[in-house]
Amino acid sequence: MTAERLIDHRTERRRDRRNRSLLAAKIIVGDCVTSADCVIRSHSAGGAQIRLSSQVPLGAPLSLLAISEGMLWDAEVIWRRNEFVGLRLGPAHDLRTAPAAGRRIRALWSELQPRRSD
Repeated sequence: MTAERLIDHRTERRRDRRNRSLLAAKIIVGDCVTSADCVIRSHSAGGAQIRLSSQVPLGAPLSLLAISEGMLWDAEVIWRRNEFVGLRLGPAHDLRTAPAAGRRIRALWSELQPRRSD
């Protein structure tokens, strides 16, 4: 086994392929007790790497909201290094159709939507 292969094996622990992205998002603690702006830097079926805009404490329960997509995931912090956070994601909830999200989270998402000019 070469040194390069050994390094790749040690650093890559994801089961699913990671997709790079730059999605505006919110990390939400509890039922909107606290929320903070973040960017989803990469994601896979079971996880995401985000970049937080501030050093907000992340307690459970935790949710990740992709604003433009209207998608919400239950999330768990796996690691944190400075402004970067690795999350394990649960099933996705489409806020446009699924009633699974709490009223406060749906209201937050609604406020973040661009206003249409008719």
